[in-house]
Amino acid sequence: MAVKAAVPKGLESFYGQTVEWYDCGATGGMEKSAEATAFKCAKVKVPLDYSQPDGQTIEIAMKKHVATGSIHRGSLFINPGGPGGSGVQYVEAAAETSFAGVQGSYDIIGFDPRGVGSSTPITCATANGTDPAGGADQASGDVAFEELAPQVTTSFSQMEADCAANTKPAGLLDHVDTITVARDLDVLRALSGNEK
Repeated sequence: MAVKAAVPKGLESFYGQTVEWYDCGATGGMEKSAEATAFKCAKVKVPLDYSQPDGQTIEIAMKKHVATGSIHRGSLFINPGGPGGSGVQYVEAAAETSFAGVQGSYDIIGFDPRGVGSSTPITCATANGTDPAGGADQASGDVAFEELAPQVTTSFSQMEADCAANTKPAGLLDHVDTITVARDLDVLRALSGNEK
């Protein structure tokens, strides 16, 4: 007999929220589709900071390839890694290729980790659309690393400052890490009806 996983104290509203799935196409994003498709999309709320569950929230985007068979065994979550990879985009190809052998019995769910893609994103571009790291990739084999190091350091310091200034909510960058993403994934697991 399966034992129902305990909901962490203070997070009941996140684990108990209603997920509103809608039809979406294989577009690389979360756009609604007027027709029934093999994919369903949804966004759910999670705490910005799990130590302050009554504080600010952010959204996590999910895209699900619905199991095609008559016997549903649960859901498999996929994360392409990166960092910065979009599971919303990855699930479109992976469901039919990498997971072809199980997609009849399992929903295959890709998600964009916090800070990525269709989830609450990290935004580094400046207001005028300039990429703060634009000059950092201008290196060539003709220039010694020692000569480029100050330019690269300056470019990445500026990018860090621009990311911190342009990302909303403020403080998101402090909560984009493996442990926090794993906690988000546990919320997604529970909302999908999986015990573990």
